[in-house]
Amino acid sequence: MAVRARPFVQIELLKFLNFILTYERKDTIQRQFNSIENCQLTGECPKARRWKLQISVGRFDSCHQCMKNVIILDLDGVLITTPPWRRDEIESDGYSKFNSSAIEKFNMLTDGLDFECELWLISDRRKGKTLEQLNLIFQNRKINKQLNGLVPVYGHMSRKEELEKFINENEFDNFLLIDDDSSLESLNDKCFWVKTKSLIGFGDEELNESKFKTLKWKQKNI
Repeated sequence: MAVRARPFVQIELLKFLNFILTYERKDTIQRQFNSIENCQLTGECPKARRWKLQISVGRFDSCHQCMKNVIILDLDGVLITTPPWRRDEIESDGYSKFNSSAIEKFNMLTDGLDFECELWLISDRRKGKTLEQLNLIFQNRKINKQLNGLVPVYGHMSRKEELEKFINENEFDNFLLIDDDSSLESLNDKCFWVKTKSLIGFGDEELNESKFKTLKWKQKNI
């Protein structure tokens, strides 16, 4: 006969839920908990067993497991369109000038999303800067969406290799890459990639393509 989850499993899950709230994932984790609490099972629920194991080792990496919808963003050739043979124009905060038209189009994309979506930076410009410093740079340039994180610097890798490693180390429901890097042409699956033109950046064509791709995310989230 099917029985409900054992009390100690529910207690472990509640502890896990309280711990995870510090990572601002309340709604997502609450849904996960409810689905486990209500499950009819014989013995211990597999999800409960996996979560109990994560609690037992005393850590939960917020970069892993929780991300749902993610935009992975490059800067050069996307929001910064200075030709490679020319030095960057520097703004009053001491950082490179961004393309105002590209910023406007990117804001139109992120402001138009009516579901939760994280923004992660994969640009080489993430190296040597903290998340807080880069978010201040974004704020100074009137980019509406805040960065949630920086793709780890893995070492000497091509953009394609960095991307594949980052994706393999995390679980996404949906992700979109906005980048001009030519090494990405060798990706086996390019359906998630919006390729920009280096000297134009994120324009109308890229905005429309991004909207089309993220529209499918909304349909999945309904």
